[in-house]
Amino acid sequence: MKRFFLILLAIAAISNTVKGAERVYVSTDRNAYLAGERVWCSLFCLDEYGDLSTDSAVAYLELISENGSALQTKIGLLQGRGCGEFILPANLQEGNYLLTAYTATQSADSAIHGSRPISIYNTFVQNRLPSVTISDSVPTAIPEDSSLGITLYTPAFVARDGEFTLNILADCADISVSVYHEDPLSQLPQSRIEDFFRVFPISGEEDFSPAETSGETIHAVSTGADSGMAAVLSCAGGVENTYISSTREDGHVIFQTGNIYGDREMVCEIPEGGDNVRLEILSPFRHPKPGTIPSMSIGKDMFASLARRKASMSQQVKSDTLVRFLPKREDLFASGVSWEVFNLDDYNRFPTVSEVITEILPGLKLRRFKGKPVFEIMVANQGDSRRVQKDHVLAMMDGVVISSIDLILSFDAMLLSEVHICRQPVIFGNMLYNGVVNFVTKNNYVTALHFAPRVKVMDFSGVRYPVAYLGAKPKESAQDMRELLYWNPAMTVVERSSVRLNAPSYEGVFHVVAEGIGKDGKPVRAVTSFEVR
Repeated sequence: MKRFFLILLAIAAISNTVKGAERVYVSTDRNAYLAGERVWCSLFCLDEYGDLSTDSAVAYLELISENGSALQTKIGLLQGRGCGEFILPANLQEGNYLLTAYTATQSADSAIHGSRPISIYNTFVQNRLPSVTISDSVPTAIPEDSSLGITLYTPAFVARDGEFTLNILADCADISVSVYHEDPLSQLPQSRIEDFFRVFPISGEEDFSPAETSGETIHAVSTGADSGMAAVLSCAGGVENTYISSTREDGHVIFQTGNIYGDREMVCEIPEGGDNVRLEILSPFRHPKPGTIPSMSIGKDMFASLARRKASMSQQVKSDTLVRFLPKREDLFASGVSWEVFNLDDYNRFPTVSEVITEILPGLKLRRFKGKPVFEIMVANQGDSRRVQKDHVLAMMDGVVISSIDLILSFDAMLLSEVHICRQPVIFGNMLYNGVVNFVTKNNYVTALHFAPRVKVMDFSGVRYPVAYLGAKPKESAQDMRELLYWNPAMTVVERSSVRLNAPSYEGVFHVVAEGIGKDGKPVRAVTSFEVR
């Protein structure tokens, strides 16, 4: 059996070395933004032959200017497709940028291929990139009307605050669709997915990392730790974001995750180490060089558009109210583990955690081992109905691994809401536990614990949640000042799709841009316009 697994590992290693690097095309809802606005993006990750890649589970997105990388985020991938959104910082320098995405299989130099140029204006602070110039008048770049494998139909004119239908015709296609207001801020020509496809097939790069097939591979460096020590990484919010690895001879630690979604507080620790042991997470971003970025010109005829855009920011689509969450990579650990849930408000409340364990939690015991408290758990004996006491139980609070049980015992039990107990063997990384007990606090108080010096609590940005804005109209104001009317980053069209939309309360020209991949693997793209009167 051992030989069989070694053969499988060898085959997997050979497979990783012969595959070429991936390339990522970035589609966005618009190509001009204000600092503070939300950017919606859709990613198409292709393999070396120009097909949607099934390998990588995460892409790294960077906003790059002539001064370097200004923003970084991560987008989860599923069968070569991914999407997400992020907000531009309010202090971002005014100018033109490249929005670049890449996977672990790419080098920094090749990451620029597939980048999307976007313009960013700042109405909060006067802080411009060196290449920005001031002009009396600036021409507006109008997207061309075109159709490649897909057709768009809208009315030529739509009444203010009226409803209209967008019809999309295609044999079969996976596309992103944006409906947005066109104004003088859009100077850059539209990126075209067909131009991206023209470089395929491409040869594999000589030096690239294996694809991150299940999720982000987090690299860390330990100091003061011996080789083979257990290293723990866990995030507040859920036990599914717990990963255990071990230190290598060179001090490196590699955590293979299943993709951590959203912004989290992360706790990193080498439990066996002393106070001089540290664990530092390394950045996965490669900060590619931008090459040549078109310069930006700012003219007086833009001021009215900038003022309107700034006013419309008060009606920005809220990611927690008006969006639809799209499918994401499911967590296999959560689906394979059963939990006993004890809602402490259903019982008499006790002031100490020790009393909660003794009076409320059946089959969970505390004992001393080498002078330190440890948990034991009662589990069913394999093969018969008897129950036996098992040690080596993983202790957690709010999904964070707690190596010192004293921290849990000293916690105010009145701040606990639930206790979750798993009585089955669970594997985290290379460690097997006989069970898990997770103490859930009322407001993620775990990161406020007084950890030992070796424990590092840090902010961690995971992959963005895959979301779409499907045209829901804000209800806070009688005047609808939305600049973006619709954004679907992953629409599947089979022959025909129809979308019912609401026009805003102001007049202007609006563009519809749809692009993606047809069933034959070839690019499709269409652009059309209509006027709101």
